[in-house]
Amino acid sequence: LLDFDGPVCSVFSGIPAPDVARRLRAELTGPLPPAVTEASDPFVVLRYAATQGRADDIDALLTSLEVRSVQAAKPTDGIAHLLSALATVGVPVCLVTNNSTAAARTFLDKHDLGRHVDTVVGRVPGRPDLLKPHPHLVRTAMARHGMRPGQCVLVGDSVSDVQAARNAGTRVIAYINKPHKALGYMPQARTRPWPPSPN
Repeated sequence: LLDFDGPVCSVFSGIPAPDVARRLRAELTGPLPPAVTEASDPFVVLRYAATQGRADDIDALLTSLEVRSVQAAKPTDGIAHLLSALATVGVPVCLVTNNSTAAARTFLDKHDLGRHVDTVVGRVPGRPDLLKPHPHLVRTAMARHGMRPGQCVLVGDSVSDVQAARNAGTRVIAYINKPHKALGYMPQARTRPWPPSPN
C-alpha cells in the first residue's frame, strides 16, 4: 500500500497547495473560521465545505485542480525502480491516497507507471470524513486485494498515513522525505488511536 503525494510524486507541483486552498475558499460564502481562512492545506477547506453542505462541488473543483497540477509533477526519485521491482517479484501495489483517483491515474498514465500499480483507492467524492487518518481507504485497498492487515504494509510520508495504517491494523513504513519529519514530526502518530475519543 503506497501513499501517492510524497512517495510517488509531489501532487501540488503545478499549482501549489496554498493556491489550491485559496481557490477552494473563493467558492465558499459567508465568514469563514480563522483556521479555514489561514489554511494552506486544501483538505482543511474541503472538510469545512462538507459542514456547509458543499462537499460535492468543492471536491469536484479540488479534483480538477489536482488533475491539472500533477501534469507538472515528476516521479519521486526511485519510485519507478521500486514499482518495477515489486512487479517483477509479484508483489501487488495499491495506491491509497487522500487525493482523487483521477489525479493519481492521470499521473501514472503520463509516466507509464500504471502498468505496475494494481489498484488506486482515492478519496471518496464528497466524503472528506473518510480521508486518512480514517482507516476506510486502507481497508478498502486491502479488501480489493483480499488481503488481511497482517499481509500488508503502508508506505506514507505523513502522520495521517501512519495513523490510518495503525487504525486499520496494518504495518506502516514512515517515508521521511523532509527534514522536519525526522525531527519529531512522525512520532506524533503514536498518540492518536481510531476512533478518536469523544472527549
